Amino acid sequence: MRRPSKDSEELNLVADSKLANLKHFKRDVNELGSGNECGLRLADVDAYKVGDIIQCYTIKKHPRKLLSGEGQQYQQSSSNKA
Repeated sequence: MRRPSKDSEELNLVADSKLANLKHFKRDVNELGSGNECGLRLADVDAYKVGDIIQCYTIKKHPRKLLSGEGQQYQQSSSNKA
């Protein structure tokens, strides 16, 4: 969550937190479609102020893959050095 600075247009990082709760009316939901109103609570954040900006992002981890032949080239070059 970022909060605008009083002295400049810069945004100060207030919290880097996970979503703790998402509600649609009084129901807890896991996801919500575009255009629907919802309430949310961030873990470890107790004080929200008017003007706070909440930026959402997802961190995705992708396993590395060798392209065909790359491993063979590495093994050949390392065995030539020995």
